[in-house]
Amino acid sequence: MSVEQYSFSILSFKDCPAQKTPEKVIELLRAWRKAHPFADKCSVCKTFLPLIPYTLCCGHFYYNNKFKTYPVQSFAVHTPKYAFELPILKRLKTQAKLKMDQDFLVIPDPIFWQVVSTLVYKKIMKFVQGLPITSWTQTFQSPSKVGLFYKQILETPLNYGSLQRRSCGKSTLIRQVAFGKRCILSMRGMIVPDASLRPNQIQLLAHVVKKFNIQNQWIILNRMPSL
Repeated sequence: MSVEQYSFSILSFKDCPAQKTPEKVIELLRAWRKAHPFADKCSVCKTFLPLIPYTLCCGHFYYNNKFKTYPVQSFAVHTPKYAFELPILKRLKTQAKLKMDQDFLVIPDPIFWQVVSTLVYKKIMKFVQGLPITSWTQTFQSPSKVGLFYKQILETPLNYGSLQRRSCGKSTLIRQVAFGKRCILSMRGMIVPDASLRPNQIQLLAHVVKKFNIQNQWIILNRMPSL
């Protein structure tokens, strides 16, 4: 029997202790973004939660606060026809003419998630299901984009118990989502000196204020730290 008739897997999907479908993951992500408190009973129906690390109830996400030490546990998501893998592993398999049957993805424990992480995971779950990633473009991504999404998984920020990680740096929601993509009423401009302005004061051009009708309204300005 030649080597081309073999297939190998680093881990079998049935060996993963926690298994979820892409639909279940999207429901989990939505509930996490809504609220993720530590509680022993649901705030809506007042039902006592099961003795597991995290659970969903009435559309809300809960951690169980009865655990003295939190049992960290990731979960696996079945991704048929999509093999998320390192580029070097893909090259080595091609050279050896080996096939791979690991058609699932391992996602970190929700206790480490940030808002940015949940947005990346939700986008990938829609990609796996063949659904449009965003509702306003209705664009379907081709299977050739697997490598791009796998890179986003590797680079997605996780919160390892530090509140500072959630609010500082390039991995925050504002830097990656608000200022990291094209959006309505967004523009770029140069900061130039003006002797009539007070310290920490910025003046917008009159025609910009008139065009966007932002008189007496709050706006967000992103100032480069080096300026």
